[in-house]
Amino acid sequence: MPDTDAAVRSIERFEALYRSEVDRVYSYARARLGSAEADDVVSEVFHAAALAWRSGNEAALAAPWIMTVTKNKVIDRWRQAERRKVRDMLFRQRERDRLVQLDDWTEPGNRDRVVETLDRMSTRHRMLLVLHYVDGMTVPEIALQVEQSVAAVESGLARARRAFRQHWSDEEER
Repeated sequence: MPDTDAAVRSIERFEALYRSEVDRVYSYARARLGSAEADDVVSEVFHAAALAWRSGNEAALAAPWIMTVTKNKVIDRWRQAERRKVRDMLFRQRERDRLVQLDDWTEPGNRDRVVETLDRMSTRHRMLLVLHYVDGMTVPEIALQVEQSVAAVESGLARARRAFRQHWSDEEER
């Protein structure tokens, strides 16, 4: 049974690599991400190594390969955290904008002025503002509805808000 012996030796080799590198991988990840995420990174690194090894990549059974994957996983986590931070910041800004607009909308006498301001805007800007602030649709929902990317809708909403403010202040000057 030479094939079985070779398979057992490969498994033993993988287990030996795991035992020799797990502490180093964990320490590296923990120093950069904290304990909870370090546990996840260790799991992801050795899962990636097992997949690569099973597909015939012998380099996956080497410490340098393991540390390269570890570094990449840590960088991925940093990028995810940065994207999450930006997304949260944008969400909070949208919520603040939404609350300000809703407060203005509900003040006595503003309803007619808002409608007049919307009437002076381009069809696209008016549509985006109404879908988002009146109908309560999220940006991804609007993107599906108007068959555009989320980024295009976000950009359009920013321009529409700017145009609304401009038309609103023009109305105040009259």
